[in-house]
Amino acid sequence: MRHLFTLTVSLLLVPVACDGTTSFDDLPEIVITARDLEFDAPASAEGGMVRITLQNEGTTSHQVELVRVVEGAGEEDILDAIRRRDIAALNDMVTYHGGPNEVPPGSNRTVATELEPGTYVLLCFVASDAGTLHVLQGMIATMEITAPVNDIEWIPPEPDATVSLRDFEFELTGEIGSGHQIVLVENHGSQPHEWRLITAGMPGGGSSTISPGSATWVEVEADSGRYAFICYVPSEEHSGRQHIDLGMHASIEVP
Repeated sequence: MRHLFTLTVSLLLVPVACDGTTSFDDLPEIVITARDLEFDAPASAEGGMVRITLQNEGTTSHQVELVRVVEGAGEEDILDAIRRRDIAALNDMVTYHGGPNEVPPGSNRTVATELEPGTYVLLCFVASDAGTLHVLQGMIATMEITAPVNDIEWIPPEPDATVSLRDFEFELTGEIGSGHQIVLVENHGSQPHEWRLITAGMPGGGSSTISPGSATWVEVEADSGRYAFICYVPSEEHSGRQHIDLGMHASIEVP
C-alpha cells in the first residue's frame, strides 16, 4: 500500500514534549560511504529528524535513495521490480525519504530528512556510461531504523530558497546564491519526485526522490554559473517515461 504524507508545518516541528532543541548542524547524523559499486552504511541507526551524509570515495558520481519498505519486502523484491521496469510494483512496496543526490567523486553532501522506524533499502539510481543503473550492479544495502531514544525539538533553519516539486515542473522561491546555503525541497505533486542539481554537465547534489507530501532540507555548495534542475524519476502514470521528458526540468543562473 502506498503511503502519502501530509505536508504541514508540523512535519518539521514534530516533537512537542522534548528534552532539548536542536538546529540543522546538531541533528543526529548517519554517514554513508559510496564506493564503486557498493555502500558502506551502518546496519542500524536511530530515526526521527536526521542528517544523511553521503561520502563518495568512488571514481564516479553516486547518490543514495533511502526507501522504507513495506513488511515482507526486501532487496530482491526491489531489484526484481527495477529489472522489469515495473514502476507500480516498486511504488507499492516503498516510500521515498530522500537523501543526497548525485555526489561527485571525492566529495560529500548532506540532506536532512525524517526517518520513521522500519526497514530501509539504500539505492543508487545513477547510470553507468553504458546506461546500466548502479543499483543493478550491486549498489544496494539494507539498514534498520529504530525509534529515537531522546525526543528533540527540531528547529528548522530559515531556508535560503525553497524548491517545490510538482507534476511536472520545478518552482523556485527565493534565490540560490554562491557559497553555502540550505534549500528546502517540498513535494507538492501526486507522484514521487527528485531534485537533481547539475552544473556544466557535472553533478551538483540536490535531493534524491521523496514521496508526495514530504520534504527534505538540502545543504548546497554552489559556485557562480548556470545550473539545471532535473527529475529523472520514471512516471507510473505515463508508461515509465522519465519526468524530464514530461517537462520537469529548469535552469537558473547563480550570481
